[in-house]
Formats: sequence, structure tokens, C-alpha cells
Amino acid sequence: MEKVGFKDCKVEIHTVHISYPGEEGIEYAMEALPGFYNGMMNFREGEKERWMELWRDELLGGYVVDGGIKVAMTGNIGWGTK
Repeated sequence: MEKVGFKDCKVEIHTVHISYPGEEGIEYAMEALPGFYNGMMNFREGEKERWMELWRDELLGGYVVDGGIKVAMTGNIGWGTK
């Protein structure tokens, strides 16, 4: 932020949770969460399918809570004066 002219900058890092409730939420999470990273990766033939399988296994293996998916993520909150 200082590089673009803000002064007295501060940042707090908070853990937030994304919840995808129910069976529909689980299916949506299986598609959406890997998509956050797909644009940053170049897959060779057959790799994207394997990547999606790994995500599915990981999510089902440890993130199912109360019949849905709950994933912790960090959020950066920054402020300053212009």
C-alpha cells in the first residue's frame, strides 16, 4: 500500500472460514476450491483430472463438518491514510 501512496499502513491477518453446507455445498466446493488455483497452473495432459481427484480426496478426508465442507483461509485486512 505504501508503494501506491498510502501512509501509516498496517495489516492484520485473520483466519476466516468458508462454509459450503449440505450435499450441494460439498459438490460445489469440489468444483470451486481447486478453481482458485487453476488459473495459476499449466497442466499437461491428464494432470488437471488428477489435480481435481487430489482435491476431492483431501476435502472429503478432513473438511466435512456437519454434512458440509468448512475450510479455513487467511484474510489480510489492511488500512492506511492517503
